[in-house]
Amino acid sequence: MAQRKIKIGVNALPLLSPLTGIGRYTYEICSRLDQHVDFSCLFYRGYYSNSLPNPMDAISNKAGLVLKNPLIKKIAKKTILNITGFFVKKHVDIYFEPNNIPIKVFKQKNIVTTLHDLSVFLYPKWHPKERVDFFNAYKKNILKSDVIVTVSHFIKNEIIDYFKLAESKVKVIYLGCKGSNLNTREKKNEKSDVPHFLLKDFILFVGSIEPRKNLKGVIKGYLGLPEELQKEFPLVIVGYQGWENKEIRNMIKKNSNIYYMGYVSDDFLSELYKKAILFIYPSFYEGFGLPPLEAMAHGCPVIVSNRASLPEVCGDAAYYVDPKDWESIKQGLYRVLTDSEIRTHLKEKGLSHAKKFSWDQCVREHIDLFKELKGN
Repeated sequence: MAQRKIKIGVNALPLLSPLTGIGRYTYEICSRLDQHVDFSCLFYRGYYSNSLPNPMDAISNKAGLVLKNPLIKKIAKKTILNITGFFVKKHVDIYFEPNNIPIKVFKQKNIVTTLHDLSVFLYPKWHPKERVDFFNAYKKNILKSDVIVTVSHFIKNEIIDYFKLAESKVKVIYLGCKGSNLNTREKKNEKSDVPHFLLKDFILFVGSIEPRKNLKGVIKGYLGLPEELQKEFPLVIVGYQGWENKEIRNMIKKNSNIYYMGYVSDDFLSELYKKAILFIYPSFYEGFGLPPLEAMAHGCPVIVSNRASLPEVCGDAAYYVDPKDWESIKQGLYRVLTDSEIRTHLKEKGLSHAKKFSWDQCVREHIDLFKELKGN
């Protein structure tokens, strides 16, 4: 007699908008879990479905339409948290919450929550007020989890200290990364005419324009470089506009060697990683830091911050700078740009280091955790 499959309920709402860090994590885990012979998945996407949402639908505005309008977005969030309780919740063995805060959408025996970092609690000034209010209102839900998964030992220690938890309650599972096959979605065609600034060597930054990513420090460090280096190596910025970015947008507009490209498809991002002369990511705070690993996997030399989880994740494969000192960022940019031996060393180290992080391994550790919980 065949053994009954373990039924996993997943909050798939992070897949209803174009993928950033948490969305990518959710997709990589769920796309593999959904195909596993021992599991049966039920996805909550505003309604219950056995089908995993396709992130391409969000880009084409099929699934992500509701997130475009702020008023509709606010109503949708309240609906998820308050109205869902009036309907019959689906029974599952394990409710897997990949997006920090468990919500009341399943009836379950166990809850596994992935808490990616504590920046909302520890550094609220870096986040929109609506997000801070939401996290503070529902943070008690986190403590209902049987296991809290997090993505680095740095964050595990913060969680234990902040919530006063036993070490056994929190499990570290590193994220994976992909190399030249970065894309996990069907191909999205970019404009056929390649921007002129991508036809030469360029410096690449990938991340939302938000305070903790320290894009202001990147730009100040870049503008401190000799003018001839700025002309030779444009700064290319990729990512969502984020919030609290008016000053940064003005800095970008005032410099003819800085280009903002917005959100791009995985295929195009992969090409940018491969073509960039270096990748810069001096974030003030990260729970993991996926973009630097993705850059390494594409053979791109990486400069990162010496703070939070980044030294743990990047090891000896990156050049480190002080994110609070734009002079340190400038010196890092200058040294890596002007020293081909350093770039070669970082490229070789990075390619080797990135191989230590795979989504398949990440999923295996989640599967082991789910099976252990179901056996209890």
